[in-house]
Amino acid sequence: MRSMVLSQRSYFLCLIFTALSVTGRVSVAAEFEPGIGVGTEYTDNVKLTTNDEISDLISVGYVGARVFENEGYAKYDVATSLNKQTYAKGSFEDGRYFSLAADVDVEMIEGRFNWILKDFFTQRTVNTLDPNTPDNLQDTNAFTFGALMRVPLTSRQMFSLTPMYNQYYYSRSLTNNKQTSLLANWNYQAFRLTAVGLNLSTRTIDYVERTVADTTFNNIGLVLNTRRARVNFTTILGSTSVSRDTGQETSGFSGSLNILANVSASSTLNMNVSTALTDTSTIVAGGSLGARDIQITADVVRRRNVNMNYFRKNASFQTLISAEYSTVEYSDSPFDLVVRNLDIEMFDYPFTRRLLAGSYARYYYTRRLETDRTDDNYLIGASLKYRFSRKLNASIDLKYRRLISTSVIENYDEYSLYASIAYGYGAVYRPTRGGGF
Repeated sequence: MRSMVLSQRSYFLCLIFTALSVTGRVSVAAEFEPGIGVGTEYTDNVKLTTNDEISDLISVGYVGARVFENEGYAKYDVATSLNKQTYAKGSFEDGRYFSLAADVDVEMIEGRFNWILKDFFTQRTVNTLDPNTPDNLQDTNAFTFGALMRVPLTSRQMFSLTPMYNQYYYSRSLTNNKQTSLLANWNYQAFRLTAVGLNLSTRTIDYVERTVADTTFNNIGLVLNTRRARVNFTTILGSTSVSRDTGQETSGFSGSLNILANVSASSTLNMNVSTALTDTSTIVAGGSLGARDIQITADVVRRRNVNMNYFRKNASFQTLISAEYSTVEYSDSPFDLVVRNLDIEMFDYPFTRRLLAGSYARYYYTRRLETDRTDDNYLIGASLKYRFSRKLNASIDLKYRRLISTSVIENYDEYSLYASIAYGYGAVYRPTRGGGF
């Protein structure tokens, strides 16, 4: 299955690059950033256990690269890395981890036709109730290929079609699936700052595991978009109907409210409220704070979500504050839960021209409704980065994390210290020790 996923992804990547060659519009301003780095991490509780804590020293070596272009007809950002982790005391088997984040948008016909490709290969937990140690990780891949076709009907009306193909792969979960969808959108510019529209979409999920029933989602939604000097409001009100090959059917309300505000010249605020009938793969691929707590299943789920992101970029450093509240109800499995998250980050604060500092604090709360188990996860950390030159830098990261659970045998705390030196592309991806819970 894994080889099939990789070969299909290579095939679609070839399609994109062939399209780039045919158009002859590739910009020469593309930037390429290779890199290599090594690091060492000390932890006083490598297995994240309540009792019998074991300390260990983890050696990390990695190579990475990034190529990107944000102007012209072809916009893309592709970053990849491969790292190896070695445990000095043999707490876990040595592991190699690959990551890929690719986002490609090619405008074949100006204002009318775009190719879209996205691919994200990473690792996530198999059982979300357990810590993200190496024995609870699996490779995952979310692949998207499609097109955006726009047809202006009048000076005020636009019609668009968006066919999409998605493939979700999990190395240890039996929920690999392929999804095909078609979205039709009609948009009418009623006033200078107000537009209304109608969305119609259908999406079919084909599960590779033949014992799992395939599922079809049909959606209809009315759209209202209003712009002001500093604020953009988008409201969608609609309905979703779901049918499965077993004959099961359900339907319900779906909708969202999104507010994007320029609070000042250097800060933005994005707020979203939504409710939807969907599947777990789609939620996880969205990458929200609460997505890490979603247990991958073949269920139809009802997700209600409220989230807020505040970003401020000063001349010297950046601040990000994210908060989220969500509930998830599963159609069959006993994984219903409530999630609350808060994430605060301050990074690249310059003590001197060469010495930069950062700090972060995270709080995750989950409540499993079936068992009434609650988990309070805390993380605080600080980092220092020293730039020897434009491409060579060293960093130190100190963090403390703690889990307080009503299932007391799951409680743990951990101190860890990570030091690294990198040349060139400096992004270090460490899936088992990245600061998640």
